[in-house]
Formats: sequence, structure tokens, C-alpha cells
Amino acid sequence: MSVDFYVGFGAHPDKWSCTSGTLAWVLTTTADHAQDPGLVTALRAQAARAYHCFDFSMVGREQVPELVQVLLDALLPAAEREHADDPGLVSHIRDLVALVAHWQSQHSTDLLEWGHDSALAAARRQLAAGVPMEDVLTRFRAKGFFEGDSVLAVQTLTNCDHFEAHQVVVHSQAWADQREYNGQLQAAWEGALDMLEAESGSAEAGQDHA
Repeated sequence: MSVDFYVGFGAHPDKWSCTSGTLAWVLTTTADHAQDPGLVTALRAQAARAYHCFDFSMVGREQVPELVQVLLDALLPAAEREHADDPGLVSHIRDLVALVAHWQSQHSTDLLEWGHDSALAAARRQLAAGVPMEDVLTRFRAKGFFEGDSVLAVQTLTNCDHFEAHQVVVHSQAWADQREYNGQLQAAWEGALDMLEAESGSAEAGQDHA
């Protein structure tokens, strides 16, 4: 029997059709890789139904950012591992991931807004349970927070000022790759300036000699 996975909300979201068994696998696999307990419960409940469709309204709106990210990050690799002997199914899963990626590209601002409050709430729970701030920042980065978003989040969570929050973020391991990239840009910029100064000096020396 064919069932449908609707990518998004509203009256006319993109539709991806499959067998009920495939839809159950998609939902179960997504639940296996999700971290939000509420999202995991909702996905497993939907997967347990015999015949059904699925759309994003079946989870909490604040859970949609994580749902989308897990679908994008985990679903196709899982299909390639578990269904390597069924290239048709793997290709079909790839089509679903492409639909999700397209939807995300059209709703990235909404996703950040929906995910911000839920991420802050989760971070408060984690910090209260003794989870290091470094791990919290790593989760922010994984959820798509930019550096500025993370600074504001640290301010909110710790009641520190902007400078202190900025220092926490930019010196964390979660942003180590960005620090390295910024260092490379700075070195390239300084190298270009040195080259321009050298060329300018050579030109002036040539004019003086003439």
C-alpha cells in the first residue's frame, strides 16, 4: 500500500510516496538519530501506525529544525548501509532528502526562529545537569547557530556581558575551525598588504633612480 510523506506544512507541501514499510523505516531511522526525547517519541509513535501519512505538523514546531537536520544528515547514509542491495530504494530515499533540502532552503529563517527557543531550553537543562558549556556550544553549532547567535545565547544562559560571552564562544573548541579559517584570512590579508608595500617601494625607488 502506498503512503505519503509530506515535506512541510500547509495545503500543498511536496509529497514523497512510498510503501508503509519504507515510511516506518524512515521514521524509525530518524528517531534513532534524533536527540530531543519528544521528537523521538513522536516519530516512534507515527512509525508504529499500520497505515498513515506523515507531515511536519505531526511533531512540535520547535522540533522541526532537528527533524529536518536529521533527515538531511542521517537518512541517506543509513539507507546506503542498510539497503545497499536495493539501489532503487536508496535512490528513492535520496529523492526524499532532496525534497527536504529544498524545503529547508526556502524556510531557513523560520527554522532558526523555531529552533532558537527550543535550543535555549535544552541548553538550560543540560547546564543544570552539569553538562559543560563546551558541549552546549557544540550542539548550538550543529543546529546551525552562527557565531553571533551563539554569543547571544551564552549571554542569555549565563547573564554575562557581550564581551565575556563573545570570548567564551570564539575560544571554544566548537569554533576552532572558524578560528583557523579567520587566521588564514588574516595571514593572506597581511601578505597581500606586504606585497603591495614592496611593489610600491620598488616603484618609488625606480622613479628616484630615474
